[in-house]
Amino acid sequence: MTINRSISTRRPRTALAHLAHEYRVMASLPLSVHADVLRALLSVTVVRLAQARAR
Repeated sequence: MTINRSISTRRPRTALAHLAHEYRVMASLPLSVHADVLRALLSVTVVRLAQARAR
């Protein structure tokens, strides 16, 4: 199987950028909601990073 390196390195960067963006725009949410959303986004980011590393 051939892996496209540009795609495999772009996905984690995109996930991290999404996490940073959501952190900025969610400032108006109640703290508990903000924390829950960030926790979920961070989980997705970790999974994507792990998949990229496995490749």
